[in-house]
Amino acid sequence: MKKLFPYISIVLLFSFAELFCQEIKTPAQKNRDLKVIGVTETPFLENQNEQSLQQLEINQQLFQEGSSVNLIQIGDFNFSNINTTSNDVTLSLNQTGTNNYINIDKSANKISQSVIQKGNNNFIQDQSIYTNTTILNKFTQLGDNLSLYNFGSNSISATMSVLQIGNQRSVIIINK
Repeated sequence: MKKLFPYISIVLLFSFAELFCQEIKTPAQKNRDLKVIGVTETPFLENQNEQSLQQLEINQQLFQEGSSVNLIQIGDFNFSNINTTSNDVTLSLNQTGTNNYINIDKSANKISQSVIQKGNNNFIQDQSIYTNTTILNKFTQLGDNLSLYNFGSNSISATMSVLQIGNQRSVIIINK
């Protein structure tokens, strides 16, 4: 036991030595260290704050104009690409599953659309550009490997609802 005591005390000494020897840096020292390696943290943070404020102003303006987008994504690798041009937009997107894709590109006086994807590997491509009408659409996909393509808009498709149930099915709608 007497032979082990010096070894144990040396191990304990070096174990706790790191706790007592830690360096505490002031903010000025941290900035100096960042300058040594050529990094400045202030402009990046200022830029991020400015971008956040700009986005907040845009969101407030959209909220005041009556536009809203509700996006719910539950699962892995779900993707939504939304591009709308309208004075009044209400979008509700719900993706539950894996590998679901929504691409909406619309331009109209008023857009109100609901999209529900429940399953895996579902795809929606919806394009209606340069339309002077009100678009009220609802697209629902329940299953796996479902595809829906909607191109254009007219008086019939302006209030269209599409329900896809099953697996490995496709719907292509071309409006003129």
